[in-house]
Amino acid sequence: MRNNQQGVEKNVYICEMKRMIYIIATVVMLTGCRRGAEWRNSEGAAWGTVYHITYLADRPLDDSIIATMQRVNMSLSMFEPQSTVSCINRGESRQVDSMTAEVYRISRHVWALSGGYFDPTVRPLVDLWGFGTNGESPYPDSASVDESLALVGMEHTCLVGDTLTLDREGISLDFSAVAKGYGVDCIAATLRRNGCTDFMVEVGGEVSVSGLNPRGELWRIMVENPADSLDMEPVILHLDNECVATSGNYRNYRVDADGRRYAHTINPHTGYPQQGKYLSVTVIARTCGEADALATAAMAMPADSIATMISKVPGARVLAIDSELQLVTIGQ
Repeated sequence: MRNNQQGVEKNVYICEMKRMIYIIATVVMLTGCRRGAEWRNSEGAAWGTVYHITYLADRPLDDSIIATMQRVNMSLSMFEPQSTVSCINRGESRQVDSMTAEVYRISRHVWALSGGYFDPTVRPLVDLWGFGTNGESPYPDSASVDESLALVGMEHTCLVGDTLTLDREGISLDFSAVAKGYGVDCIAATLRRNGCTDFMVEVGGEVSVSGLNPRGELWRIMVENPADSLDMEPVILHLDNECVATSGNYRNYRVDADGRRYAHTINPHTGYPQQGKYLSVTVIARTCGEADALATAAMAMPADSIATMISKVPGARVLAIDSELQLVTIGQ
């Protein structure tokens, strides 16, 4: 009986020692990884704009970041002739890759949420008003607007599996108003796959953050002043694993010979540039692709419809800056 008790005690002792060795080894491993990690920066130009990425990692990840950007470009760029979306618009293919399929689903979702104020098939109107890939063009007459408007409508598109169908000749897709935000999400996913939990990805003003900043605090992101006015107090967002996208008409616009200003935001329902109540709209959401599309929709729709749209998106909120440079919180 005593020998059996001693055997049991010995087995318990061995198990306890193994558990302690495992705990010590795990602590050493984690401590070693943390000791090798350092804050790194990656900067450059992509997608017609510039990017700034700050991340905590044990090695540089520039190659992975650039590879991800190239994949996004070859899938969604309107300026890359061989991109998936360019080939679809020329009628050379109806097969989509995983990125194009995901951006289509985001677009279709926000199109429905916004009552059609976000619509990637608006490209004919964008080109007509001189804001597309063809550059500036003469200001159109109403007949030209009506003709282009007949080629707009997300309801004329359908994605089944990896096949995208456009059921009206002349329909084309332009994901520019969502692709940059989605690209930010892709870069963030690349960092996470490489073990990063603390980072900030910013591409052309669209942002995704995770964890804490180099000071061990929540990331602080400043919303751009749409009028570059000293009279406006800086708007600083404290983000907790969130994404931000801003849309506005204060940079990209045209002025005709009579001094009339035309915003680059096109209303898909009327066919004309939309200059609404707000100079800019900033959306905070769980993904940057969704935030990007929602911000574009908000700039095109009536101001009193924004709250209704955003109330249907869990975790999303909206900040807008009006013509008096007043900050307005909308919805949640």
